[in-house]
Amino acid sequence: MNRASLAVVQALLTAYPEAAKRKDYNWRLPLHYAIEHQASEAVVKALLAAYPKAVEAQDRDSMHLLHWAAQGKASAAVVKLLFTAYPEAVKKKDASSRLPLHYAAKQSASVAVVEALLAAYPEAAKKKDADQRLPLHWAATCVAPSKAIVKALLDAYPAAAREKDMGMRTPLHYAAAGEVCVDVVTELLAAYPDAVREKDMMSKLPLHWAVHYGAACDSSEAVVKLMIAAYPEAAQKKDKLSKLPLHWAAEKRASDAILNVLLAAYPAAVMEKDAMGSIPKLSPARAPRAKLPAIKVIGVAAVAADLDALD
Repeated sequence: MNRASLAVVQALLTAYPEAAKRKDYNWRLPLHYAIEHQASEAVVKALLAAYPKAVEAQDRDSMHLLHWAAQGKASAAVVKLLFTAYPEAVKKKDASSRLPLHYAAKQSASVAVVEALLAAYPEAAKKKDADQRLPLHWAATCVAPSKAIVKALLDAYPAAAREKDMGMRTPLHYAAAGEVCVDVVTELLAAYPDAVREKDMMSKLPLHWAVHYGAACDSSEAVVKLMIAAYPEAAQKKDKLSKLPLHWAAEKRASDAILNVLLAAYPAAVMEKDAMGSIPKLSPARAPRAKLPAIKVIGVAAVAADLDALD
């Protein structure tokens, strides 16, 4: 990533001081872009000194500089610099009703940044966005959720583990679908053990999500085992398409290890039909073999004798 040096920024500001105040089509200042591209603390300070009111500026999506810092994985020093200059920024929502903490959780910012935002505004952990998602939901949606961030958010608001978003999904649904470490699932289950039994608006359990969206992830086998151990009957539960976890695992070409776990939990799943009348699409070696009805073979002579009897 190319970043301008402090010397270059200072030279440009000297040549045209008003540049620090100029917004583009999206209402973004040079400072927005500096933060987006992880500019150094010195560069951010220089731009702030040139235009102190920049900390209060919003772009077209109602995002403040602190939103951009949280989203762009800025350093903890830059984040602290911004909310020290404008303390109210930690409470500002963008057009999607997201706080800077939502973005820090979503983009898996450093734990130091998340902790700094929580320290400045503890209630942020309880705030939902327009999709009814808490920061914990967003932390769980990461490709590789951070156990430390999940723990920090749970410490700030333990009940977050049981909260549902607009799609009736708990944070565990999202965690199950990603390249999640088992420790994250363990943290969420410890905070709310019944999360494994919660269904979303499509009647999918976290186990359905694990084999539907996360089947290709390296950690999926361990996650599936953990969920089956916590709720063995989950292997027997169908979603609104009448699909069992085994249906989804087979369709998404889950590993043999995952299929074995599901089959061990519910062997009869191989013959269960979904809403389309289909059984799980397993490989030929695993697919159940239908028993054909016995066919009675009779000889030609017997047929001739029967015909003679009719004459």
